[in-house]
Amino acid sequence: MEDISLLRAVLAILQWWGPNVTVISMNKWLFQVKSISVISFLLFFRLFLSSMRRFRAVVFVLVVLLNDL
Repeated sequence: MEDISLLRAVLAILQWWGPNVTVISMNKWLFQVKSISVISFLLFFRLFLSSMRRFRAVVFVLVVLLNDL
């Protein structure tokens, strides 16, 4: 039972940490770029949003599977 509670704690941290790290890396990238077109930014932002959705979906599935144990 201790293993399951540890996994739940790790997943809780990942649910918070993953999106925040993605936002931080996006901010660093934006401030390093000298000039960017609106089209490039919109494409990058769309990619960013889709990766966030995938990450949250994977973590959600893991949480549901752990709750069934």
